[in-house]
Amino acid sequence: MSIRSALDDDSLDKEISERTIRIQGPRGASIVLVVGLLRDLNITSEDVDALASGPPGSNAYDVVFREKDKCGSFLKYLNKGARMYKDFDYEFSMFGRLIVTL
Repeated sequence: MSIRSALDDDSLDKEISERTIRIQGPRGASIVLVVGLLRDLNITSEDVDALASGPPGSNAYDVVFREKDKCGSFLKYLNKGARMYKDFDYEFSMFGRLIVTL
């Protein structure tokens, strides 16, 4: 087994990253609220392979879809890439793209 840095191109699975979205929540967001948001947007556990929260304090959540087509159609459905849920604004983007809030 070889050890690589966390962001090494060889250690990233391109196929998985192509079916992963990043949800950026505000302060006070939680993974429980993100699951509720996904359910509200008609995403079920059948659609999702994995769900992970980012580094502590980042309020970033990664959602890995089972199918690339479902991931793409979900982002297309969102259009502008943002939704409000339970008084919190969430922004959606493809994995690997950075959302910068000014």
